[in-house]
Amino acid sequence: AHWEHASYMQIREMIHRGVLSLDKEMPEPPTTKEGWAARDAEGVKAAYDWYRLVEIPPFWRARLTEMMFEVPTRVDVRRWWDMRTIDEARLRSVYHAQGYHGKDLDDYVLWTKVYVAFPDLIARWKNGWITEEDVRSELTGYGMPADRLEELIQTKIKTTEPERVSEELDLTKAEICAGVKKGVISWEEGLELLQDIGKSREEAEFILEVKIGAAAGSPETYPEFKEWTQRFRKAAGMPARIPTEELKQA
Repeated sequence: AHWEHASYMQIREMIHRGVLSLDKEMPEPPTTKEGWAARDAEGVKAAYDWYRLVEIPPFWRARLTEMMFEVPTRVDVRRWWDMRTIDEARLRSVYHAQGYHGKDLDDYVLWTKVYVAFPDLIARWKNGWITEEDVRSELTGYGMPADRLEELIQTKIKTTEPERVSEELDLTKAEICAGVKKGVISWEEGLELLQDIGKSREEAEFILEVKIGAAAGSPETYPEFKEWTQRFRKAAGMPARIPTEELKQA
């Protein structure tokens, strides 16, 4: 009678699960980094026993052993590159291990760089850290075609007038407050106009209360002062505790 031996793929799966060892009894899978390293080494030794058993020539043994472990996925390696936990040499090596070579490999490396860099560059540009020219320079430096780069930038950047500078916005804010004070526009209209220039509802209410309230008379009691300071905190996005009407009248 002849024994039926495990296949190469079954040996490979045993190593993955940590159950291939030199013991005759079924071992428990390890749970620590050191335990896995020791079990992998023991599993490889057991695999070499299997090679001899099924008469795999020595030439193939190390190569078959190298193939026993999985290659990271394309999604995995893209995330690693995004976080720069790997360098370009490692990026290229992983893609090659997945079966890409030649121009296909070059295209995959280029695509990964552009795919990861583009949204980050646009975000940095919009937040004022880099210029539009910096965006173009870095992407073309990766090897991206200029015409396609232009199309991608057009999907993210509007051809509008330059954003209004701080001095212009301050002037507009002052004019809105003056309009409310003179009765040319209502309080609610003033709130709406302030929100149109980028203020939140809370910020708009605070601005009108300070500007118009100051003209009508400054706070006189501690609860009134407290309300103003807490409204300022709320408008600035900080935790705030606005006094209740009962507290202000107490």
